[in-house]
Amino acid sequence: MGLSGRVPRRIDAATKTALIGLVDGAVAGGWSVRDGCRYLELSQRRLERWRRRVAAGEDLEDRSPGGNPVHGLTPAEEDEIVAVFGEWAEVDRSHRKLAHRGSWLGRFWADPSTVRRVLERRDLRFRGPKREGRSKRRPWPEWVEEKPNQVWIYDTTHWTDAGAATTVISDVGLAPLDRRHHLNRGNLDSSPGRVQPGAANRGPVRGDRRTQPRRYRL
Repeated sequence: MGLSGRVPRRIDAATKTALIGLVDGAVAGGWSVRDGCRYLELSQRRLERWRRRVAAGEDLEDRSPGGNPVHGLTPAEEDEIVAVFGEWAEVDRSHRKLAHRGSWLGRFWADPSTVRRVLERRDLRFRGPKREGRSKRRPWPEWVEEKPNQVWIYDTTHWTDAGAATTVISDVGLAPLDRRHHLNRGNLDSSPGRVQPGAANRGPVRGDRRTQPRRYRL
């Protein structure tokens, strides 16, 4: 049987049958049932329960724990959970929301954890939404020709601590940046895209030390 010490709580039917035979053999040899169970480290009440099951024609396999609770789900309720899943899975995407959905619709009443177990037994999973593909590049307008000096773009970065701003102007027809202007705050015009004359001839403004990366000598 492969047993040593106290008999475990859950054993197979063959081991139970063998233990009953050992106790019966010990009784036939002059032992009492209590002494035989004590020697095998087996509960006498447990042995009698096995004998009653054999006398009633039942098998000795361990039954599933929990029994049959009164508040357990019926097969019809489990089928209703699966039906609501098929209708609302793409909307709710969660067993918690699906449990509330069933009660709102009057289809079933169950705890979210119970809904999750039912879906797992049926191998049903919530799937996330599909990711949208990358946006395609929009074509150029008909009035734009793919050559330099047609479309210009600009971007301005303000350095608050340094009291300066950097404006980058680029020709879309050329891949690299064409011109870069380092401007003081006072050289920015209120009109977007315009740079006051003479601003491009000035050198770059040295920013605040807090905006400059620190260098350490090893």
